[in-house]
Amino acid sequence: MMKLIMMATTVAAAFSAEIFSTAFVPNSFRREVTRSKSKDVNLFGFFDDLMKGNIGNGDEKEAKDKDDELNEADFRNEIQKREVELAQFPAIGNLVTATDTEMMSDEIEEQEFDGYTLRDAIYNKWGQCFDVNFQPVTTFGSRELYLNVMPFRLGSKKFRHETELDYLCHLQAIVEILDKYDQLNYVLAQLEETNKKPRAGTSPLVAVPFRLDLTEDELNKIMSNM
Repeated sequence: MMKLIMMATTVAAAFSAEIFSTAFVPNSFRREVTRSKSKDVNLFGFFDDLMKGNIGNGDEKEAKDKDDELNEADFRNEIQKREVELAQFPAIGNLVTATDTEMMSDEIEEQEFDGYTLRDAIYNKWGQCFDVNFQPVTTFGSRELYLNVMPFRLGSKKFRHETELDYLCHLQAIVEILDKYDQLNYVLAQLEETNKKPRAGTSPLVAVPFRLDLTEDELNKIMSNM
């Protein structure tokens, strides 16, 4: 700032000296000086702007506007670049979305699996709402526990549950036990893979057994609550 003031003062002094000197020069040279001064900046106005702090503001504003334009241009270029990339590989975004949706769906299904869901799984498999029950089996001195799908369907005379609500409450208890001992997914996998079907018109009756992978202690706890 001090340098600018000193420069302005020097220019103003020179200008004053020039005016003073023109009084002692020929008219032709004086006309040349006049034309030259008309082309220059008003030095006194320049000095006023300098003292008011206006000098340089226009340049700074112009530079700032230029930077803003560059930033906006860079931003638009980045957007266009990403749009091109998404257009070239559209399946990537869809794959991530589908994967996330599938994982969320599995979590929701696992949380909401209840007696109603087990009834629907049985019906979707065989077209009937069959009864289920735990059945211990002793083989060569060791006991195992099975979940049997019995050949007794909802609405038949031999169905042991008086109402559908009783049947659903029973299925709910089964689901809670399976879930408690981490056997629910294991049973559902066997349900999906089996080709057997419960049959009531044979002797003996044909049930579809699903083996449970339990310890002896877990087996005893389940049977003690039956």
